[in-house]
Amino acid sequence: MHLISPLLHAPRLRLAWRFVLLLLVLVVCVLAFSPRAPGLNFNDADKLQHIVAFLCLGACAALSLPAGRWSALAAGLGMLAFGIVIEAVQMHIPQRSAEWQDVVADALGVLVGLALVALARRFWPLRGAATQSVSR
Repeated sequence: MHLISPLLHAPRLRLAWRFVLLLLVLVVCVLAFSPRAPGLNFNDADKLQHIVAFLCLGACAALSLPAGRWSALAAGLGMLAFGIVIEAVQMHIPQRSAEWQDVVADALGVLVGLALVALARRFWPLRGAATQSVSR
């Protein structure tokens, strides 16, 4: 349990979370901008993929910033803007289309990712004096 708290709070790990976020953004871009959408074969699989991808993006974005409401808001808005940009670009890619439902799925994924990080940070808080410096 003592290993989880630093992953959620340690300022020295924010750079690592930003690197993971960058890798995820690159993977999402490759998948979103390829002419043929890879994916699962069932109804609304596309929406599930959007939710899962943006859950991961939202969580990594939140972990790459200090804990706090403004940081969570910035992470959420940044990832939602990324989802909107993806849909705008897809309008110009043959065999792809832009759908407002995808943006809704992205927003849902981001919200779940942010909520999971907030819940985890509450469940595994920093102990002692470090807690006060993180909450500011």
